[in-house]
Amino acid sequence: NNNPLPLSVFDYDNNRNYRFLLAQDQNLLMYDGKGKRVNGFSLKKTNSNIVSAPKHIRFQSKDYIVMPLENNRLKIVSRTGKDRVQVKANIEFSDNPIFSYLNTFTTTDQTGNLVQVDTKGNTVRSKLGLAPQHKIDATTKSLVTLSENKLNIKGIPVTLPFGSYTPPKIFYLNNTLYIATTDREADKVHLFYSNGEAVKGFPVYGSSMVDLTNSDKDKALEMVVTSKDNSLLVYKIN
Repeated sequence: NNNPLPLSVFDYDNNRNYRFLLAQDQNLLMYDGKGKRVNGFSLKKTNSNIVSAPKHIRFQSKDYIVMPLENNRLKIVSRTGKDRVQVKANIEFSDNPIFSYLNTFTTTDQTGNLVQVDTKGNTVRSKLGLAPQHKIDATTKSLVTLSENKLNIKGIPVTLPFGSYTPPKIFYLNNTLYIATTDREADKVHLFYSNGEAVKGFPVYGSSMVDLTNSDKDKALEMVVTSKDNSLLVYKIN
């Protein structure tokens, strides 16, 4: 299919010794920060097309590089590209990435199940009854799903107005969990706390996925979003 996937950028030890992994079809190329090929990465080719950008996940100081393949196998290799976990089950991957959640490699399948794979390669499926085009986001301890207009934040259901939503995004700032999603039809940005309550003043105007940061010295957060005419909007959240 000749589509290069988004570039994977790994910083294994948080020391800016970056590795760049380029995946296209069945081929993998790894480069260092100077643009040189990394010969220590032995996996040059998979036996099936790679369907989403490889991701680096770490559990108990062990590194794993995970990639879903078109043949419904989850390939999990070490830093050097050697097989690290043999995943026994087939997974009919949804369009969602693989996340590190509750010490498992976690994603969803096409029938809307949550799929968790442990470091021994065992798979557990949980029925979530998600619609075909569902989206998820996860941190190591929090799972958020969006299925049609139903948002679920760590088990708390939130019903949104019907619309066309961007994938939910989790932000952890000032010891608080925030969950954002934008209705592209109504140009409304929704922002919630982890208890499912809307942040005061929301929804607000915006047309894209948002970024939430604390970019200056005060406690207030800044939310950046683009509008329909591609201008940048910055909201301050107190």
